Amino acid sequence: MPATPPAERPTSAQIVNRYLAGAPIRRIAAELGVSYSYVHRRLHYSGVPIRSRGGRRPDPTVHADRTPESEHSAVSADQDTLD
Repeated sequence: MPATPPAERPTSAQIVNRYLAGAPIRRIAAELGVSYSYVHRRLHYSGVPIRSRGGRRPDPTVHADRTPESEHSAVSADQDTLD
């Protein structure tokens, strides 16, 4: 990406406001026409805590291989053997 002239660079306030509104660093950089590292540095120098990568993590207590249907069928299968 070519260097953005200083007069055309976005302000730290513009970057911080977008980031705090939930926009990822890469989207902010693309929309404002600056590099990822420029946005990251502006956030760092402004004291903004950087979010972890990857978005929301799945709940570790929910098992992907178990569905309500399979639990229900297991219960009914046990009931059939008790009769």
